[in-house]
Amino acid sequence: MVISDSLAYGEVFGALESAGRTLGRQINPTLYTSAEFSRRVRAKNAFVTRVLEQPIGPEVWRVLSKCHDARNRTEYEGALDVDDRLVSELISACREVASKVRQLPALPAAPQ
Repeated sequence: MVISDSLAYGEVFGALESAGRTLGRQINPTLYTSAEFSRRVRAKNAFVTRVLEQPIGPEVWRVLSKCHDARNRTEYEGALDVDDRLVSELISACREVASKVRQLPALPAAPQ
């Protein structure tokens, strides 16, 4: 699941192609705008609820989404606003994600 107000499905799909090759299967992402994601959270959409119940909780996703939006504002609008609190939250979120990644089992060897 990807939440973005600026990415198109083709961009997301293209970015995940190499990951799909590594995993040996196609990845079919779900793309929501921020508004659509918020609407689905409020409606307790089954898919969104399952994703938010995963080991990396909604707080990490919120921080990552806010950082991505800030990055897009910088790239596309030239708005460089460094928010020290958001940077601190991003560092914490990255540490949490890294901790969860270290707990994952090793990937099987790629087919040759």
